[in-house]
This record gives sequence, structure tokens and C-alpha cells, in this order.
Amino acid sequence: SLYITAGAREEIFQMPAIPSDIYNFVPRPEFAARSISRLNPKLSASYLLQPGLRIHASYGTGIRPPGASDLAFSNNPDLKPERTESYDVGLQKRFLNDKVSIDATWFRNRYKDLIVSLGGNLSVLSAYYTDNVANAMAKGVEATGTWRPAAWFSVTGNYMWLESSVLSLNGGIGLVQQYFYLGQPLIRRPKQSGSMVSTFHYRRLDANVVGYFRGRDLDVEPTYGASAGLFWNRGYQNVGLNLNLRVHGNVTAYANLHNALDQRYEEIFGYPAPLLGVNAGLKWSLARAR
Repeated sequence: SLYITAGAREEIFQMPAIPSDIYNFVPRPEFAARSISRLNPKLSASYLLQPGLRIHASYGTGIRPPGASDLAFSNNPDLKPERTESYDVGLQKRFLNDKVSIDATWFRNRYKDLIVSLGGNLSVLSAYYTDNVANAMAKGVEATGTWRPAAWFSVTGNYMWLESSVLSLNGGIGLVQQYFYLGQPLIRRPKQSGSMVSTFHYRRLDANVVGYFRGRDLDVEPTYGASAGLFWNRGYQNVGLNLNLRVHGNVTAYANLHNALDQRYEEIFGYPAPLLGVNAGLKWSLARAR
């Protein structure tokens, strides 16, 4: 069986007029009111090769308009949206009467017209302090496995291998934005990451154990950004436990254990995550009880 889904998303962003500011860190010109519109297609397909084995693929594009910080520190009145193009292809296999499912997907994301600061020998690429001239790429493999031996218990695991890199600037072969080098991994994009969720249900009790691990990734100095240096942020593992017990009717008692391994880590370099913690309480739902 072949299934094809096609669609399109019209993205419309409206920006009001922004007055000039000659006293800004970078003297800001006047930004006229304007609307940004872009039609982004989305196409996905799947084909059943044989019972329990399916191939799937998808393609899509997207945009990100200039944000507040992009406009605040630019003398370019004609910044354009950043663009993305993504596609993937994978295989899904089910066996043991659909109790086990494995899915492996290869993907590639291309980032174009990224807004970056220019200066020094890069000033020949544009007449402005910032412009849409940067490019980047991320590709890899994501694998997901699910085991559901019974209706009351299931385990799902996920693993991702990611390769990302900074590409040449538009019009500058071999040149990249300041503080970076050609082929450098993208900021906060770990090469390895994964997660696990196990769910248990018995009468009035629902419980799940969640886990997440992330390998080391490249990050910027937290106070002054990339201008103050790039640093490797070590990886970490985070495990949690969630319990929900329906006491009576629509009243449920809950308890959540966070960072069960009591690890010291930083998701973003320079900002420590909370240590082991527990939240507990009662919640009442307007929905009809089961």
C-alpha cells in the first residue's frame, strides 16, 4: 500500500515600522513596516514493502524571520528570513505480533541565508554590519525502538547520531562568520543523544520512568558569547520518575522525582541545572473519571 500526504503552509509575518536610533551600539536605520510571506511545501509518503515492513520519507521547507536581536544590532534595513530545507528516509519494522517496533531514519537539514555579523576581511561580502550570508548543515540517523509485551507495560527508546557543520558564506569560498571555522560543529548540537520512557499501569496507579542522555557539545562563553571563546560542554544523564495514583473520583495524588542521579550538569554552558528534587501534591480534573 502506498500513502502520500501533500500540503503547504503559508507563513505570514508582519513587522511594524521601527524608528532609527543613531545612539545604538550599531547605529540602527529606520525599518519600514512590511509583511513577509512565504509558501512552504510539505510532502510525505510511506509504502508497505511487505507485512510488518514499511519505508517512509518526507520533505519540507520553512523560514524564520529576523528576530528582535537581529534588528536591534543591524544597520541592514532589508534583512530577509532565514530558510530551512529538510528531508528524510527511513524503514520501520514490526514483529512478534506488533509487540516490537523498530524504526531507523536518515535525515538531512540545510540552513540557508542565516543572519550573521560581518567585519574585517568579511566586510567585502556586504555593505552592512549583518546580512543573510551564512549557511549550515545537519545530518544523521535517528533510531527508535518500542517494546509492548502487555497492555499495562511498554518501553520506548530513542538514539540519535548527528553530524553538523558550519558551511561557507555566500560569496566567500572557504570563509565563515567571525569566531568560527569551516566545518565546525554547530552550537549546542551534540553528536550523540538519546532518551527512554517506560510506562506502567495497574488499576489506579500510573507510573513511568524517563531518561535522557546527551553527549558533549560545543557552546559559547555565557557572558559575552562567541567573542569570548567556545567551550566543550560535557555530556550528562538525567533520570526521572513520575507516579500518579487516582485516590477517588477526579482526585489524583502525584509525585515527580527529578534528576534522580543527582548529577551536576549544564544544558546550556554556564547555567547549572537543578539537583535532585521531588514535587508532590493533589490534582483535580474536570474530566469524567475512568
